[in-house]
Amino acid sequence: MLLAANVRVDDHVIGPELRKRVVEAVSWMPMHFLNRWERFRSHELDMHWYYPVAFSDEPYSADVEPDLQGLDPSLQPITECWEAIKATFDHGVRLYECMLSANTFGTEGRVHQDIAAEAERSGHITVLVYCNREWNVAWAGRPCSSTRTTRSRRR
Repeated sequence: MLLAANVRVDDHVIGPELRKRVVEAVSWMPMHFLNRWERFRSHELDMHWYYPVAFSDEPYSADVEPDLQGLDPSLQPITECWEAIKATFDHGVRLYECMLSANTFGTEGRVHQDIAAEAERSGHITVLVYCNREWNVAWAGRPCSSTRTTRSRRR
Protein backbone atom coordinates (compact mmCIF):
# COMPACT_ATOMS: atom_id res chain seq x y z
CA MET A 1 0.00 0.00 0.00
CA LEU A 2 1.41 3.42 -0.95
CA LEU A 3 1.26 5.95 1.86
CA ALA A 4 2.63 9.44 2.33
CA ALA A 5 5.45 9.74 4.84
CA ASN A 6 3.20 11.50 7.34
CA VAL A 7 0.45 8.86 7.30
CA ARG A 8 0.37 6.04 9.81
CA VAL A 9 -1.97 3.08 9.61
CA ASP A 10 -2.51 1.28 12.89
CA ASP A 11 -4.81 -1.72 12.84
CA HIS A 12 -4.41 -2.34 16.57
CA VAL A 13 -5.71 0.85 18.20
CA ILE A 14 -9.23 -0.52 18.36
CA GLY A 15 -9.32 -4.13 19.50
CA PRO A 16 -11.58 -6.75 17.93
CA GLU A 17 -14.28 -6.61 20.63
CA LEU A 18 -14.57 -2.82 20.54
CA ARG A 19 -14.43 -2.86 16.74
CA LYS A 20 -17.37 -5.27 16.71
CA ARG A 21 -19.38 -3.04 19.07
CA VAL A 22 -18.56 0.12 17.07
CA VAL A 23 -19.66 -1.54 13.82
CA GLU A 24 -22.89 -2.67 15.48
CA ALA A 25 -23.56 0.82 16.88
CA VAL A 26 -23.02 2.66 13.59
CA SER A 27 -24.95 0.08 11.58
CA TRP A 28 -28.19 1.45 13.01
CA MET A 29 -27.48 5.15 12.58
CA PRO A 30 -29.68 6.99 10.06
CA MET A 31 -27.67 8.52 7.22
CA HIS A 32 -28.42 11.81 5.47
CA PHE A 33 -27.18 13.00 2.11
CA LEU A 34 -25.26 16.15 2.91
CA ASN A 35 -23.53 18.89 1.00
CA ARG A 36 -20.56 19.67 3.27
CA TRP A 37 -19.44 22.46 0.94
CA GLU A 38 -22.26 24.66 2.26
CA ARG A 39 -20.88 24.38 5.81
CA PHE A 40 -17.12 24.07 5.32
CA ARG A 41 -16.52 25.59 1.86
CA SER A 42 -14.46 22.48 1.14
CA HIS A 43 -15.28 21.56 -2.44
CA GLU A 44 -18.50 21.93 -4.41
CA LEU A 45 -18.65 18.15 -4.93
CA ASP A 46 -18.08 17.38 -1.24
CA MET A 47 -21.36 15.52 -0.83
CA HIS A 48 -21.90 12.09 0.66
CA TRP A 49 -23.96 10.05 3.09
CA TYR A 50 -23.32 11.46 6.52
CA TYR A 51 -24.39 11.41 10.14
CA PRO A 52 -23.10 14.13 12.50
CA VAL A 53 -22.28 12.29 15.75
CA ALA A 54 -20.81 15.35 17.50
CA PHE A 55 -20.06 18.73 15.94
CA SER A 56 -19.99 22.43 16.68
CA ASP A 57 -20.64 25.67 14.85
CA GLU A 58 -16.98 26.46 15.61
CA PRO A 59 -15.50 23.41 13.90
CA TYR A 60 -11.82 24.30 14.25
CA SER A 61 -11.77 25.51 17.84
CA ALA A 62 -14.56 23.72 19.72
CA ASP A 63 -14.25 20.59 21.85
CA VAL A 64 -17.08 18.10 21.27
CA GLU A 65 -15.74 15.34 23.51
CA PRO A 66 -18.39 16.15 26.17
CA ASP A 67 -21.04 15.55 23.49
CA LEU A 68 -19.71 12.02 23.02
CA GLN A 69 -20.06 11.40 26.75
CA GLY A 70 -23.74 12.36 26.44
CA LEU A 71 -24.54 9.95 23.63
CA ASP A 72 -27.21 7.30 24.06
CA PRO A 73 -25.82 4.19 25.82
CA SER A 74 -26.14 2.21 22.56
CA LEU A 75 -23.63 4.63 20.98
CA GLN A 76 -21.06 4.58 23.78
CA PRO A 77 -18.73 2.33 21.73
CA ILE A 78 -18.05 5.48 19.68
CA THR A 79 -16.92 7.24 22.86
CA GLU A 80 -14.74 4.24 23.76
CA CYS A 81 -13.26 4.36 20.26
CA TRP A 82 -12.31 8.03 20.76
CA GLU A 83 -10.76 7.22 24.15
CA ALA A 84 -8.64 4.49 22.54
CA ILE A 85 -7.50 6.85 19.77
CA LYS A 86 -6.80 9.69 22.20
CA ALA A 87 -4.64 7.39 24.34
CA THR A 88 -2.23 6.87 21.42
CA PHE A 89 -1.03 10.49 21.57
CA ASP A 90 1.71 11.65 23.90
CA HIS A 91 0.17 15.14 24.06
CA GLY A 92 -3.31 16.55 24.58
CA VAL A 93 -5.70 16.37 21.65
CA ARG A 94 -9.12 17.93 21.15
CA LEU A 95 -12.01 16.43 19.24
CA TYR A 96 -13.64 19.10 17.09
CA GLU A 97 -15.90 16.84 15.03
CA CYS A 98 -17.03 13.23 15.03
CA MET A 99 -19.00 12.04 12.04
CA LEU A 100 -20.03 8.91 10.26
CA SER A 101 -19.82 9.03 6.49
CA ALA A 102 -20.45 6.41 3.88
CA ASN A 103 -20.46 5.65 0.20
CA THR A 104 -22.85 3.20 -1.33
CA PHE A 105 -21.69 0.28 -3.44
CA GLY A 106 -20.22 1.44 -6.72
CA THR A 107 -19.32 4.97 -5.63
CA GLU A 108 -15.68 5.89 -5.14
CA GLY A 109 -16.22 8.89 -2.95
CA ARG A 110 -13.56 11.57 -2.93
CA VAL A 111 -10.27 12.39 -1.27
CA HIS A 112 -10.95 13.12 2.40
CA GLN A 113 -10.05 16.68 3.41
CA ASP A 114 -11.13 18.18 6.70
CA ILE A 115 -9.92 21.73 6.33
CA ALA A 116 -10.10 23.57 3.02
CA ALA A 117 -8.08 26.61 4.16
CA GLU A 118 -4.43 25.55 4.19
CA ALA A 119 -3.58 28.11 6.89
CA GLU A 120 -6.05 26.38 9.25
CA ARG A 121 -4.54 22.89 8.80
CA SER A 122 -1.45 23.35 10.96
CA GLY A 123 -1.70 21.31 14.12
CA HIS A 124 -4.79 19.38 13.06
CA ILE A 125 -4.76 15.60 12.85
CA THR A 126 -7.27 13.57 10.89
CA VAL A 127 -8.22 10.15 12.18
CA LEU A 128 -10.19 7.84 9.92
CA VAL A 129 -11.78 4.71 11.34
CA TYR A 130 -13.13 2.28 8.77
CA CYS A 131 -16.24 0.78 10.39
CA ASN A 132 -16.49 -2.42 8.42
CA ARG A 133 -16.57 -5.97 9.68
CA GLU A 134 -13.99 -6.68 6.99
CA TRP A 135 -11.94 -4.44 4.72
CA ASN A 136 -10.09 -4.97 1.49
CA VAL A 137 -7.96 -2.15 0.05
CA ALA A 138 -9.15 -3.21 -3.41
CA TRP A 139 -12.51 -1.69 -2.40
CA ALA A 140 -10.82 1.75 -2.38
CA GLY A 141 -10.63 4.10 0.56
CA ARG A 142 -7.04 3.34 1.49
CA PRO A 143 -5.37 6.12 3.49
CA CYS A 144 -2.93 8.42 1.77
CA SER A 145 -2.00 12.05 2.23
CA SER A 146 -0.93 15.08 0.27
CA THR A 147 -0.28 17.36 3.25
CA ARG A 148 2.19 17.32 6.11
CA THR A 149 -0.36 17.72 8.89
CA THR A 150 -2.48 14.64 8.40
CA ARG A 151 -2.14 11.33 10.17
CA SER A 152 -4.57 8.50 9.55
CA ARG A 153 -5.39 5.47 11.63
CA ARG A 154 -7.56 2.58 10.70
CA ARG A 155 -9.13 0.18 13.18
